[in-house]
Amino acid sequence: MTAEEHICEIGRRMYARQLVASNDGNISVRTADGVIITPSLTSKGFMKPEDMLLVDMDGRIIKGTGKPSSELKMHLAVYSKRPDINAVVHAHPVAASAFAINGRAVDQRYMAEAVMTLGPIPVAPYARPSSGEVAESLSPFIEGHNGALLSNHGAVTWGVDLTEAYNFMEQLEFYCKTVILAEMTGTPRPLP
Repeated sequence: MTAEEHICEIGRRMYARQLVASNDGNISVRTADGVIITPSLTSKGFMKPEDMLLVDMDGRIIKGTGKPSSELKMHLAVYSKRPDINAVVHAHPVAASAFAINGRAVDQRYMAEAVMTLGPIPVAPYARPSSGEVAESLSPFIEGHNGALLSNHGAVTWGVDLTEAYNFMEQLEFYCKTVILAEMTGTPRPLP
């Protein structure tokens, strides 16, 4: 499977799991040739490999037509601070976005899987979506975390490859849903 095909597959999963709606979200993969990123204003559930754009680390289009995602600067900020990271996933999952709207970090120690695999997910201060401000607000949280909530916006995760970056997003949303339900049904007990 090519990187472009893998991005389309992950986009379909994100759309099917309601991690994004309409044209929300964006996905990128760093390769030896540059960064492959999803196009702007395209549903993640209906992308085709030929829709992808290849850009350099300055955001200049190397290959493809159309406009790269409006959150390109955020993706490039992650890659510039983390040479170990090769994929970034940005979405608007409902439960994780609720945490982001409330300015609440995902750092509860309720489930071993989330603590051991996902780790704490901080909240970056509000920045106007599709602006360079998002990259600036996220910057202090890139090192030492597997993702972050974007205040009043959504979530972003990253990984050594696209599967890991997506799995972190899926796990983040699952954990946020679980925390919300645990708090609605009683008083959650943290891990010892």
